Amino acid sequence: MGFLRELITSHDCNTFSTLTKATFCFARYLSRSDSVIDEFVESRCSQIISEVNKPDYSLKSVHTLSGSLTFLANLYKIGDRRKLRPTNARVFEAIDAVISVFDEFDEKMRDSYIQKLVTKLAGRVALVELKPRLASWKYNRGSRILGQNRVEAEPEVHQEAVDEDINMTQTVEDVIGVLLNSLSDSATVVRWNAAKQLGRVAERLDAENGQYIAEQIIELLDENNSEDTWHGACSALAEFSRRNLIVTDLIPAAIEKVIHGLKYDQRRGDGSVGSNVRDAACYISWTFARGFHPNHIKPFVTKIINALLLTSCFDREVSCRRAAQAALQENIGRLPLDFVPHALDINQEVNFSSIALLENASKVRHISLLWRTRQDTISL
Repeated sequence: MGFLRELITSHDCNTFSTLTKATFCFARYLSRSDSVIDEFVESRCSQIISEVNKPDYSLKSVHTLSGSLTFLANLYKIGDRRKLRPTNARVFEAIDAVISVFDEFDEKMRDSYIQKLVTKLAGRVALVELKPRLASWKYNRGSRILGQNRVEAEPEVHQEAVDEDINMTQTVEDVIGVLLNSLSDSATVVRWNAAKQLGRVAERLDAENGQYIAEQIIELLDENNSEDTWHGACSALAEFSRRNLIVTDLIPAAIEKVIHGLKYDQRRGDGSVGSNVRDAACYISWTFARGFHPNHIKPFVTKIINALLLTSCFDREVSCRRAAQAALQENIGRLPLDFVPHALDINQEVNFSSIALLENASKVRHISLLWRTRQDTISL
């Protein structure tokens, strides 16, 4: 055991793929039923805290941190929850130490890979702390048969479920705070990991705490926040929608924010930013069509289709145009026929090839005459 530990530890500062393989191998070894992990977790946490508190924090420290954090992230993914739970407080102490040091750094001095590992590990600490369960308060989509949805939109039948009270520990609350703050990080990979971890954690919470997180995400979609915050919040909202974690009461507020996100564009110097926000908003629209019953989004169909139609034809980024076209196609395909007039004509006109070039956006003139009126489309 000592030889294996020394062999794997020797690769901690290695920048090649051997670091990833070595840490995964050691985590897999410690996931055995007869292994004792307290000593190794404690040594890695102490190593992390000592490295970040060094006055001469350098590139070597980054490599050492990446090795220890990768090991802990792998261990918390495949290890036994009953053995890992007693070490949660110590692991989060190491996470908090890294976050505290990085908060003092200039934005250009932060390492996005380390921040991604910290976000991933924090989410897995909360998953170990919470008992695995399927939230009974999740939105019930009902039938997903496309043919049935296109013929008629039957009202959804709700069945009251008794929700189990979850005793949230201080560690879980701190992790949720870390993940919510990470939604505003400057690195896309950090924001996306935070969004995924928030969705996984919320699935194990009770209705009150789960809805509170969803409300906090929606509040982040404020005009005064940066495009990074908008992108992170949109990614988290899409993850919540994909997992059916947005309850009926929050649908109107969520859709209004999404429509605003589809038109998000902020001037910066000689150019503008916001293409990542519009792309994430298209993803939310795609998940809404798949996740919500047609009756619950019927009052907003006109606004959603118009916003997606304009984005797919007029957005200057081809990635946003194609994302909006995919979301538009998903909405047309899953909503009843009478929800979107001339839906098939619109779907045939706005396709993958026709929106490849921005010059083809003039075709929206003909589509607008079919959909509503040209003036209504231009007024948007």
